[in-house]
Formats: sequence, structure tokens, C-alpha cells
Amino acid sequence: AQILQEAGLPDGVLNVVYGGGSEIGEGLLNHADIAGISFTGSSDIGSRIGEVCGKTLKRCSLELGGKNGQVVLKDANLEL
Repeated sequence: AQILQEAGLPDGVLNVVYGGGSEIGEGLLNHADIAGISFTGSSDIGSRIGEVCGKTLKRCSLELGGKNGQVVLKDANLEL
């Protein structure tokens, strides 16, 4: 987050919240001022997030079950 701020990203555009447990997660999911959720973790928790986001039409991005998606552009150095 600090690197993005130093690069000129305005305050409040990116917010990183660390924590654990369903209390924090449910609070974020159900808060009216939060328009989207990005989550990396278990499929069980991701399923719950998807369920709530689907009902409230909240945007979500889920990275679940260890399947790490990558975007590889045509100029990428594949020899790394």
C-alpha cells in the first residue's frame, strides 16, 4: 500500500485490512459503504463471500484453492 501511495495513488482508493475471524469478515461483507471484496484463501470461506456478494450485488474477486492465476503478456521473459 505504501508503494502505491508513493506512486501517487490518492488516499482512500486502496485500503488494506488485516485480521482474522468471521466477525471482521462478516462486518466487511455486510457494510453498506464497501462496494467490493477481494479475498485469497480457502474455498469454504470464498463460497460464503460469493454467496453474500451475489445477494447484495457487491463486486468480488476470489482466489481460492491454490490455483494461482497469472496474466502473462507477450513481452514477458519466460526464461526466468
